[in-house]
Amino acid sequence: MIAELRAAIAERDWPRALRRAVNAWREQRDPALADLADAIAARAGKPPAAPKGKALALWWRGLAVPYHIDQVAAAIAYADERLKGTDVLWHDLVERYADLEEEPGGRFVADFARECAFGYRAATHTNALERLAALASWPDDPRAAPLLARWLVEAPVRWDPLEHKRATAVFYGTVAARLAMLADARVVPLLEPCIARPRGPTAAIRTLQRELAVKVLAATTRRERDPANVALLAEVATPARGDAASRPVDEAELWRQCAVQRDTVAPRLVLADLLVERSDPRGEVIALMCDGGAKAMSRAHKLLRTHWKTFLGDLALVLNRNGTEFRHGMLEVARVGVPATPGWAFTRVHGHRELATVHTVRTGDVAPADFAAFLAGVPHPERISIDAPEIIDELRKVRARWPLTALEYGHYSVRAPYRYAFPALAETFEHVAELMPDLEEVRFHRMTWPHDVGQQLAALMPQLQRRLPRLQRIVFDDHVHNLPAELRAAALVQFVERAR
Repeated sequence: MIAELRAAIAERDWPRALRRAVNAWREQRDPALADLADAIAARAGKPPAAPKGKALALWWRGLAVPYHIDQVAAAIAYADERLKGTDVLWHDLVERYADLEEEPGGRFVADFARECAFGYRAATHTNALERLAALASWPDDPRAAPLLARWLVEAPVRWDPLEHKRATAVFYGTVAARLAMLADARVVPLLEPCIARPRGPTAAIRTLQRELAVKVLAATTRRERDPANVALLAEVATPARGDAASRPVDEAELWRQCAVQRDTVAPRLVLADLLVERSDPRGEVIALMCDGGAKAMSRAHKLLRTHWKTFLGDLALVLNRNGTEFRHGMLEVARVGVPATPGWAFTRVHGHRELATVHTVRTGDVAPADFAAFLAGVPHPERISIDAPEIIDELRKVRARWPLTALEYGHYSVRAPYRYAFPALAETFEHVAELMPDLEEVRFHRMTWPHDVGQQLAALMPQLQRRLPRLQRIVFDDHVHNLPAELRAAALVQFVERAR
């Protein structure tokens, strides 16, 4: 199967390559093959333009029913359009699936109909019902998984329990069942925060989201990407030699390579060239920052200010410009939270291309649960800051262990600047050691309170060195901490004029 896939890619036969990639994914469930299917579908061509208004419902059905592998990308691209509408006649939908109760889509429609207390006319959001019935009836295709996961996390539609009984539970239960069948490991970062802090509009839906997310994650095995499949993905993102018209349409792998090869600008320049060819000013920012000259940097920062919202989309709602850093053209340091950040945005940004290169995540004006929810969507975090011990509790709810190498800890939060009571540092760092056992550096920021913080820090040093076997540095801001002499002499301890 993989040999046939490789041959189809080498020949640039994208329809055949797409079939081989999806079939290979069905056998292996490798996330790299799922991404490869997306990349090949993008190479095969852009989705057709959709009609406006009510005509879209019939047009979408023509794409999605029956399943056709070449039309999945277009069906997914427009699945959210007019999702809450009632352009589909409910009794027509029931009739179309009346003889299909042995199939998942037919079972869903029949189960939903039983929850309508006042007959078929009571059904609303029929566009969403038809689309889920179609998706549930498809054979396994990884391209459906991110869409279904987003529906489960965002809960975009719901039905009145007085008129529709358990209809909402039937809808999202079907979404979760399909996700469990697909077992696409790429949705794990989307669903993990849904357990700790579901975003549904009502308490009942939030409870349902949490229960269903647990079930989906239990059925989904985390899988490492096969290097051979990753190589195929990189090949699809590279134009064929001598083929001027062949260009990488999906640059996701190039963004990933920028993250993997952080110490070199070569993949960044390749990405910059691609984006410039597409007339995307984001590519110019990368090229200018890699140049590094004073004029180039001035131009790059001007472009960032001008296109901040365009480049970042929903991520612009989350990032605090004061403390967020682009280095060599890529977002590497993210400061999270401004007073106007809506709660839903912290998870909506999961999967954003800019997060691929982020290695440092610091707190801004952000609640502990929101910080944990955001961090769960950062692919390769290495360093984080904590300004309130409650963040540790929220991180524990999302994952039992975080592969972080550096922690910045302090007791000054912009959300609660006049807080005076804190749990004992020994207790807090006992949890830190369990949560982040791979820490190599611990940096202590401003901690004016409690009043005995110096004594607590002195007592903490042996515990840190005992509980964190990889610890190499303990760093203090000497202008903030009035520390005992014995602490200054402790091994591993360094002092800096001002903490970063």
